[in-house]
Amino acid sequence: MQVSKKNIFILSAGLVLAVVFIWLAFRGLALRDLLESMVSVSAWALILALLFYILEQILRIWRWQWQMRPFNASLSLKDCAAPYLLSLAANHFIPVRIGDLFRIFAYHTRLKVSPSQSAGVILVERVVDLLVYLFFFCVGLKAVNLTMVPRSYISGALYLAVILSALLFVAVVFSKQAGNILDTMLSAGVLKKWGMILKIREWFKQFFEALSLMGKPAYMIKLFVFSLLLWMVEVFMFFVIARDLFASMTVVGSMFAFSVGALCGVLPTAPGMIGTLDYFLMFGVMACGMKRVSAVSFAILTHAYFFFVALIIAVYYLFIRESRKIIGSVIFKAARDSSKANLNSQGAVDG
Repeated sequence: MQVSKKNIFILSAGLVLAVVFIWLAFRGLALRDLLESMVSVSAWALILALLFYILEQILRIWRWQWQMRPFNASLSLKDCAAPYLLSLAANHFIPVRIGDLFRIFAYHTRLKVSPSQSAGVILVERVVDLLVYLFFFCVGLKAVNLTMVPRSYISGALYLAVILSALLFVAVVFSKQAGNILDTMLSAGVLKKWGMILKIREWFKQFFEALSLMGKPAYMIKLFVFSLLLWMVEVFMFFVIARDLFASMTVVGSMFAFSVGALCGVLPTAPGMIGTLDYFLMFGVMACGMKRVSAVSFAILTHAYFFFVALIIAVYYLFIRESRKIIGSVIFKAARDSSKANLNSQGAVDG
């Protein structure tokens, strides 16, 4: 499989940024102080944080199932679990959000939902998630030392929120009109003679129909509230770890730390978001008053949940589960061949 120059550039930029952010986060810290800070976190806080993280993943699978049900009413939570979890692992370890493409293309036959419909669902989901992150960022500013947050970050977040809201509004409210205009353009002139044009037109037709279906005000309100609640679960995961390291930490401050960590995903990152995520998580809690050594401990512990859960998912689905399928198919084939051999020998005896 060829890797495009663009992807090589993004990966290279991500690796460079990872090195820079690791240096910024860890420079001048004594390893002994860092280890002492990390081991000071209680086991109960770590267990509770893990439970919050597991609950969040269940809610995210449930949300995706709910979004996909208009296109296949028979979809169950179990049907959506494997594609979602594998996309989670892929997004964590592979740059340029390959996991989203995995959800769109890899399982569409099993889910009985077209790739274009899945693409529409994921597009709306991502934009709504960004709006939730920006909402948390704005609310969380109440808990931070504003001298630590550059004014450009605040104004940039507000501008982004306005732009995303406008784009989402236009995309879902005028999706039918946009679909009709694009279809007219694709069916005109020399494009009509292109062999693939019918498939492309059908793809975009389904895509804009999916956007139109999700463009109802009641649906968008439910999706925003659902997304707000599930991301609040991750905020509480942040809170229980941060509170164990810093007694003055608040839920509102955790909203700010979460939003800063989530929004750093727009930057090119190394596989596993190593370095980049750690630095921004550290920055988020330091802005709330946490000391640097405790902030780095928080970043490492929180990132460890994301990293190792994604790693366990990847190992299970790509190796253990697939190995079981292979072993099962080999055993089945051996049993079938043995059965055929017995039938043939029995036929020879009867003959």
